[in-house]
Amino acid sequence: MKKWMLIAGLVVLCVLVVLVRQSGGEQETSADAIVASVLGNMELVAEAGAGTFTYAVDADGARAVFGRGRHLVVVDVSDPARPSERHAVSLSGDILDVRLSGDRAYVAADTAGLRIVDVVEGVEVGSLGFDDRAYGVEVSEPYVFVAARSEGLRVVDVSDPANPVEIAALPTPDEAVGVVIQGAYAYVADSYESMRVVNVSDPSAPEEVSFVPFSSYDHGAAWNVAVDGELAAFTIPEKGLRTVDITWPDSVRNHGLYYQKLRAPADVALRGHLAFVADQEAGLRVLDLTDPQNPLEIGAAPLPGRALSIRLEGDIAYVAAKEAGLRLVDISAPNDPWEIGFLDDGDTVLDVVSAGGALLVAGLENGVYRYDGGSELVRRFEGRVGRIVLDGPRVVTAGRDGVQVHEEEQVSVSMTGKAHGVAARGGVIAAAEPLGVRILEAGSGGALQEVGFFGVDWADDAQEKEFLRTPPAAWDVLLEKGRAYAAFNDGLYVLDLEGPDAPRLAGRMETPERVYRLVRSGGRLFAACDDGLRVIDVSGSSPEEVAFVRTPSYATSLLMDGDTVYVGDLSGRVLAVDISGEEVQVTGMWRVADRVYALARAEEGIAVAAGTQGLRIVSLQ
Repeated sequence: MKKWMLIAGLVVLCVLVVLVRQSGGEQETSADAIVASVLGNMELVAEAGAGTFTYAVDADGARAVFGRGRHLVVVDVSDPARPSERHAVSLSGDILDVRLSGDRAYVAADTAGLRIVDVVEGVEVGSLGFDDRAYGVEVSEPYVFVAARSEGLRVVDVSDPANPVEIAALPTPDEAVGVVIQGAYAYVADSYESMRVVNVSDPSAPEEVSFVPFSSYDHGAAWNVAVDGELAAFTIPEKGLRTVDITWPDSVRNHGLYYQKLRAPADVALRGHLAFVADQEAGLRVLDLTDPQNPLEIGAAPLPGRALSIRLEGDIAYVAAKEAGLRLVDISAPNDPWEIGFLDDGDTVLDVVSAGGALLVAGLENGVYRYDGGSELVRRFEGRVGRIVLDGPRVVTAGRDGVQVHEEEQVSVSMTGKAHGVAARGGVIAAAEPLGVRILEAGSGGALQEVGFFGVDWADDAQEKEFLRTPPAAWDVLLEKGRAYAAFNDGLYVLDLEGPDAPRLAGRMETPERVYRLVRSGGRLFAACDDGLRVIDVSGSSPEEVAFVRTPSYATSLLMDGDTVYVGDLSGRVLAVDISGEEVQVTGMWRVADRVYALARAEEGIAVAAGTQGLRIVSLQ
């Protein structure tokens, strides 16, 4: 026993060691000091904006329900532009599927099985557990059909909602994850065993009568299925959408083709000859299936988050968008769907900056928020934002919606195209983009105009090979008068901007790992890289690395505080590095979140952009 305890102790010490490399050699900090720091004091002062995932949604008339983690949220949607929360019912499992029927909601609650909720009173009234997870649910009162993964299709009598009783079970070849009912038949999405058709005219004796033939893993896994009249469709995220002729359910006819132009379809709803697809990477897509063997895309509505589930009610499509909650899309014109409203309790927080006595917070899905204390974020600007910088009274953002400039609560100028990072100085903007650095400035009519562009030259064979290994993405940029510093996958680039319409390379320092974030103090530049913190001397003609601190995971964020630089990483740790002397020293390390994306100074301590954990204010002691 003592031997194993000794080995375990050595493993822990190895994990906690942080290496500090100087230009003249290498040294190792004390393992005891690091252990003390990890186990030291970190107080969570405040938190706000932590989101939960939404997997399922349903709607009926002026009422909708959706899952928010382990809460079933009941929503008044009589005004689709302003959905209003009425109840949030806590259940004991994640809500993976839900169906409304009258005043009750039937919930597939993962490991918690089937849960029955009175949506008028907002209380759980009954439940039934299974050995495996409840993944999909469908209602044909007084029966509920549950797709229970390895346990196949389960049939439950809910005549007495307080005491549901299982009356039948039908094993399926693979894992049942979705089910819908039409007439006397259940259509089951059975993962890698395609779609199964089950006769449920006698619910106590379900019988499989046909299936869509394919059983090879090469065809992907069926996630969800929809039926309308003589047509069925099911989603296969790896492949696309497959349609099936179910005119004769006992002998279904596979149309044999995938619509592969979808990116990652998760769910589908059918209405006549139209298919409304929830695509994880592209929001809502609308297909015309007049000729099911030749689908035609006629409309699309990009949505934040990952669209996982969709239900249609009247002219509204209700979409469960995982990280972005409930989204409502007007489909009255199927060729031009547009988001009309949403209800979301949190966001994925990727950046935070100090703005006077407040904080501005970047939300990946829903835009820029203001934090003035307490436990709430107040949204200021819409958009999908990853970075924020301030330029006088202007707030400049970068993200999946490109670069935007906000002033006086309005988006005054914008430019589409994904941007990883952004810098602004006196109205000049530099955007770090997937292929280089773009120089912008505001032009007439409030539009951003491109002034110049710097891209990496990958002309020769050696560089082309390097390009295949590491695409030349720019991740961050700093602006100074006549000069810019850009963080690329392969190092630090110094750009001469004396002629902004033709930025040119003035210096470069290669790094073994990606450079992700930059901050400057005096004649030194601090770079958060995938392998740690690099201290770079930029006082001369060529940048030169003078010190290196290895971090436990990818370094993502930097905060200067006098003679200390705080470094955050993807393992959720923050390191304090003393930079007062010639040799940098790690003086502390704390675990502050699951992941750290950005750091900023707050009145109560340090503000942490903690991804799905929202904004956290911590005091490090």
